Amino acid sequence: MNILEIEALNFRNYKDLKLNLTNNKIHILKSPNGMGKTNIIELIFFLSYYRSFRNVKQRELIKINSDKCFIKAIYKRKNITNEKIIKIEQNKKEIINNNKKIHKISESFADIIPILFCNEDIDIITGSPTIRRKFFDMFISILDKHYLLFLKDYYSLLKQKNFILKNKKNFDLLDIYDKQLSEIILKIKKERLNLIFYINQSFSKKYEDIGEFNQNVSILYNSNFKEMQDVNSIYNFLKKNRDKDIKFGYSLYGIHKDNYIFLMNNLPFEKYASLGQTRLASLVLKLIQAEYIKKKSNDSPIILIDDVILELDNKRQKNFIKEILDYEQIFITISDDKHLLLFKDINEPKDIIEIDYGRIQKIFSY
Repeated sequence: MNILEIEALNFRNYKDLKLNLTNNKIHILKSPNGMGKTNIIELIFFLSYYRSFRNVKQRELIKINSDKCFIKAIYKRKNITNEKIIKIEQNKKEIINNNKKIHKISESFADIIPILFCNEDIDIITGSPTIRRKFFDMFISILDKHYLLFLKDYYSLLKQKNFILKNKKNFDLLDIYDKQLSEIILKIKKERLNLIFYINQSFSKKYEDIGEFNQNVSILYNSNFKEMQDVNSIYNFLKKNRDKDIKFGYSLYGIHKDNYIFLMNNLPFEKYASLGQTRLASLVLKLIQAEYIKKKSNDSPIILIDDVILELDNKRQKNFIKEILDYEQIFITISDDKHLLLFKDINEPKDIIEIDYGRIQKIFSY
């Protein structure tokens, strides 16, 4: 999988962006901070997931003093060339895929698959359980559209159940909702357990190979339903705790309360790991995600790296870069020429794309 061309009008600080990419594997986006290199990473991410990774509103992607923006990409997936166009106007967007208008995001969600490595990844480990749930749900949903629909149905039912609990009436409907929720909880729980099992098979070894830390790392999936093997067990649990839900006016139990705990030598990361150890764990987690997608889809995701590896020391930077060379297309941001030394011993041909505040100044290969 790789992107061949990108065009954009009024996206972030780009008034008129045209970027034709060579067949080289590595594309280095170089500029001082604040000039627009991360905006290109954000654009590629948006092409897949229809949201920014920087936790901003959609209208903030539109260039200042403009009321709409346009994005176009030509990309190749499994040797088939495709075209995607996205038109953004304030709070709405129009998606056109191969000249066909897309009416549901799920129809073209993640048809381009980038894996992003950025500074905010550390929040997966140190942030709230909500951040972790969103990450792992996205991890599964990229390739499993059924899981995405399960989540959608779950939160729709949960909203209706919470409406009853909040308004303290129509309690007779709770039995119906709990039965429907139990069926979905079982499906979602199984997928989450399978994913954590998969990650833990290689998490510790890869962490040691890159970081050269002699530490055992793992992830624990924490759920009230973890040991429940059938729908009736889940339903009985929800029914048993129904009085608590009624008392508090919302659902206290469900997969929306699940958590993932990162462990180092069986102790929580957030209490015992250093910042460097935690940063490395977040990078390794994303590497495993990229490997998972490559294995399950038989296609190579696009690797996006925004500054984050610069926090590692030189040895670990080089170890990390070796891990990503198996992928077909890599975009990496750097702020000055000294960071080019990271690629000195890599024989792969590379493009350097120099950026000067919303303009592509120069592209050259070396």
